[in-house]
Amino acid sequence: MTSHSADDDQLSAIHNHNIAYLMLARELIIKNKSLAMLQLGMDEPLADLIADMPIEQIVAISRTNRLICALALDETRLLEWRDKTPRHQEIYHAQRTLHMTDNSCSLPGKTHDSDPNQGPNASLIDQMREQTLAIEMIKLGARPSVILQSLNIPYARVARLYREMTGKPLPKGTLPFATDWFLQWRANIHSSVFLNYHRRLESLSMQCSTELLLSSYRHYLNWQEAPPAEALLSMTRAWTLLRFLESHLLQMTRCTRCGRLFVDYANAPQQSFRCGLCAPPSRAGHYKQGKTPHDRAATARIQTAPRGPAQAPQKKG
Repeated sequence: MTSHSADDDQLSAIHNHNIAYLMLARELIIKNKSLAMLQLGMDEPLADLIADMPIEQIVAISRTNRLICALALDETRLLEWRDKTPRHQEIYHAQRTLHMTDNSCSLPGKTHDSDPNQGPNASLIDQMREQTLAIEMIKLGARPSVILQSLNIPYARVARLYREMTGKPLPKGTLPFATDWFLQWRANIHSSVFLNYHRRLESLSMQCSTELLLSSYRHYLNWQEAPPAEALLSMTRAWTLLRFLESHLLQMTRCTRCGRLFVDYANAPQQSFRCGLCAPPSRAGHYKQGKTPHDRAATARIQTAPRGPAQAPQKKG
């Protein structure tokens, strides 16, 4: 009697878990499909199927004696990374993210780039779509030269959009062009996380190159939990990093210890490559932390607080 009751309780728990998982997956897909596909580990057709599934069908599918979802933590190594010291929080965060985004079974798909022959003869819908992408790139901090090379928009329109949205004139100077920046320890971690997001999304969806860049950079900002102005890897540098990979100035090399992909010099030996997470430098983590909004507000209150009358220095007796 007791055993039968325990089996019923277990079966009911499985049913409730399946319903909760499918309802959560459906809500995540409707809210942000690309992020949901990355978090849930599913392709676009399956995501569209779950998003269009009525609640009655979700309840019917959940009535089974097996769990529908599976744990994404399929390696014991990830569960053993438990270093909780403050200087290694970023290392642990990067290790976990690289593990979740890596999928050696999936190959990058071919993205649909914009038609270079569109120009002024493009349809009104295409022009509105590219203008929306330009606005999104400006919000994320992209330089106008990046927008001009990514989209088929006239220079005058980009300049006007930039001035209206930022209230500033077009910035002067050239784009950052140095591969060595992406090989620094902390910059290499952030660049590798961004590229793993980009590689994973490229295998899950069929977005154009600009949309794929925006989606990957949004995931990177969510990972870093920082606004675009405070992100270590700016939108312009992320775009430049992709150009360096296409030009074979940099490459993605798999670490021989953890098996994750990291940014490395092109044509560098891969047999003995150790990433910055498995072999961090001696001063890893000793960098100047950016102020949080709470710290900035406290500093502003101190600077604007009224001061009392100045006291004359006392003479020594």
